[in-house]
Amino acid sequence: MNPSDPESPETSKTDQPNKTGNESVAQRRAERERIRLSKVFTPSLRVCFQITLGLFVVLSANSIYLGGVTFLEWMHQQVYQNYFYLLMFAAHLALGFLFLIPFLIFGIGHMVMGKDRPNRRAVRVGYALFYVALAMLISGVALSRIGGLEIKNPAGRSLAYWIHVITPLLAVWLYILHRLVGSKIRWKIGLQWGGALGLVVVGMIALQASDPREWNQVGSKDGEQYFDPSRARTTTGNFIPERAFVLDEYCMECHEDAYHGWFASAHHFSSFSNPAYLFSVQETRRKMIERDGNGQATRWCAGCHDPAGRDSV
Repeated sequence: MNPSDPESPETSKTDQPNKTGNESVAQRRAERERIRLSKVFTPSLRVCFQITLGLFVVLSANSIYLGGVTFLEWMHQQVYQNYFYLLMFAAHLALGFLFLIPFLIFGIGHMVMGKDRPNRRAVRVGYALFYVALAMLISGVALSRIGGLEIKNPAGRSLAYWIHVITPLLAVWLYILHRLVGSKIRWKIGLQWGGALGLVVVGMIALQASDPREWNQVGSKDGEQYFDPSRARTTTGNFIPERAFVLDEYCMECHEDAYHGWFASAHHFSSFSNPAYLFSVQETRRKMIERDGNGQATRWCAGCHDPAGRDSV
């Protein structure tokens, strides 16, 4: 048989090792490509991702609190900001700047490692997520009034503010989409942590909306009619603790001139410490009881002359 014949056994035996070798090389190349495409995280990038995600969760809770207080002020048209709110606002700035570095390291590194992945939808959503998060950070820096980055134009600040408010919501949506086309999301763990964090934030907002000075206060069963016929009212419609009316020396610590002026004036003796006023109220009360069956009318005088007696418990 001719060895040059393709059907020759000698030819088949000689070419078989080369064919197997070529297949092995192709398989090894395919395996290396599969491994390369599957690796979108290095150990250092994984650490950056965990730091970035943790900071984003804390920032989200902080932002919900700040947004909740802003909504309360808009709804009730009164100021709820206090010292704790200012501390939380300062924490928002600090966390935002702290978030920048790990986010940029992870985001750029993750995009470079994943740019050739065959799942193009995941890649496109990942790019969109990165740019939306970048817009969120740039708008936050623009609102922070740092150096030459400050935006003084009201329209420009308003635009930056709403970008900063809307982009975190878009980022969360895009992150979920990005994960849905990738590895499986552990919804149960996320919902458990999110629910616990949400309860804490809602509790903080509820405390912010309440005034401790109004806790455990009592009022008259007659409501607003208790103060009639005087037009003077307490701010809450409830009684004021008696101890709040006997803090003359406490007031003097800051308002010494006003205190001494009041102490030497007729106002110091405008209540029952003044015999003339005491007699006038007692006589009026007696006449009102004879005529009306009650002394309610004397509260018209008490609104100015004797708030300690009328409004305290």
